[in-house]
Amino acid sequence: MTQHCRRPTARRAFTMVEAMAAVAIVAVLLVVALNTVGLSNANQYRTAQRATADALAQSLLQDILQLSYEDPATVPLFGPEILNNETSLSKTNYNDVDDFNGWSESPPQDRTGTTMSELTGWTRSVRVDFVSPTNPNSLSATDAGLKRITVTVSKNNVLLATRVALKGRHL
Repeated sequence: MTQHCRRPTARRAFTMVEAMAAVAIVAVLLVVALNTVGLSNANQYRTAQRATADALAQSLLQDILQLSYEDPATVPLFGPEILNNETSLSKTNYNDVDDFNGWSESPPQDRTGTTMSELTGWTRSVRVDFVSPTNPNSLSATDAGLKRITVTVSKNNVLLATRVALKGRHL
């Protein structure tokens, strides 16, 4: 009877070089994953900022469009009429579209003039122009029966939204 002498088999293990390579690969993948998550979060933040800006622009534009084309009580003047107590400090007494020409508020205010304190750093601005009824992109020096209202919204001086609407004398 012969006995076989078995050699003990060596256990195969990671070498130091293999371990370092694995760590390097995991580190690179971790950096790529974290960069992807960071970019995704930044994109979500920008999208939320633009949505807020769009909602602020739309709400102010709707408030303006509910007003008359021109002041119903006095001789039509462009801009706020002092006789009607339409000061530039408060929009609550504005009664026609062009009273908002040059209006700017920071932070934004609701329709009653109450400041929305949670929107510090945000600014809403309005410009009202006479435009040609045949080409609303063309400014008119005189009132031809059509006004273009442009509302812009920015945060920390970065423009985020612009909304434009037309208001006609007979619309």
